Amino acid sequence: YRRATDILTTHRAVLDELARRLLEHETLDGSQVYQLIQEMTGEDRMPILPALPVMIEPEKPEPRATNGEMRAASSDGKADEADAGGSPEPVADAPPASEQPEEAEAVRTHREGQASTRLARGEERG
Repeated sequence: YRRATDILTTHRAVLDELARRLLEHETLDGSQVYQLIQEMTGEDRMPILPALPVMIEPEKPEPRATNGEMRAASSDGKADEADAGGSPEPVADAPPASEQPEEAEAVRTHREGQASTRLARGEERG
């Protein structure tokens, strides 16, 4: 805040002239702004300000494993035969799909896609 205030205060005359020209012309392009700064400061180039620090968002935690994935991991990397070709079981404390609208919608969309693929191939629903 203090640095910004200092920069604005130091270049107040340039800012006032810029405001006046904007009121007069409504728009200015980059070359016109550059020319104004050059006229007001006598410098041939724009001042280069040091870069501001970059804010990095903290990493998000990984999604929780399902019961089927936990069972597979606990049996020395060998999945149960029941889990081999099927879908993973839901997490025990997860609400039913009817209470998870995003997941219910994803399941419905997936099933509709499968049905339309079968229809396109001429297959009957099994």
